[in-house]
Amino acid sequence: MAEQGNGITKSLVLIAAIILIILVGGASYFYTTYQNSTMTTAQTNSTMTTTQTMVSSNMTMSTSANATRLSTVTNVTAVLKQNATTQDYHLTLQLGPPAQTVSMNQTVTATVGEVMVNGQTSNTPSMNTTDTYYLEVHVYNITSGAVVTNQNVSIQIINHTTNQTLTIPVIVMYDLKIGPSDTHFGNNITLPAGSYTILVNVAGETAKFNINVNQ
Repeated sequence: MAEQGNGITKSLVLIAAIILIILVGGASYFYTTYQNSTMTTAQTNSTMTTTQTMVSSNMTMSTSANATRLSTVTNVTAVLKQNATTQDYHLTLQLGPPAQTVSMNQTVTATVGEVMVNGQTSNTPSMNTTDTYYLEVHVYNITSGAVVTNQNVSIQIINHTTNQTLTIPVIVMYDLKIGPSDTHFGNNITLPAGSYTILVNVAGETAKFNINVNQ
């Protein structure tokens, strides 16, 4: 009987040892799996953070570079727009494709064009030539921002290639589709490729614009 009891005891001890080994091994396995999972997640998050930072940096550089290039372009094969100020006025100069002018009487039937309020065209350049542009200058009161419509405005263009100065016949007009709130000063002009200075005088105050025409 004693020998049988000792055999049972040894069997129980052996079974307990086996169970203990299984439990320790399982715990070790799950701990290792957890650690690997944590390291993988951390590495993934680190990679995502680095990538996001690089994308943000590239966007900033791209935007800044484009803004710099845009601010220096003065090619009037597309519409050119520049601003200037004098003591009492803010001026916006625009240069674009030639415009069709219409008289006040023609506004009854016309659907598009620049309505002439005062002045008249003189030796209007051909609308088909590649070096013909529509020059318009919008003038605003620098304090109130109101559109200036009744001041004396003169426009001169200095051609730096020929050193000649041309005085432009100024028409007071507005876009038919917009109305009198678009009142501005200008005319269709011929500008061969070259470098120019445009002087706009408003009631004795002069603003200067420097442009390059590339064709």
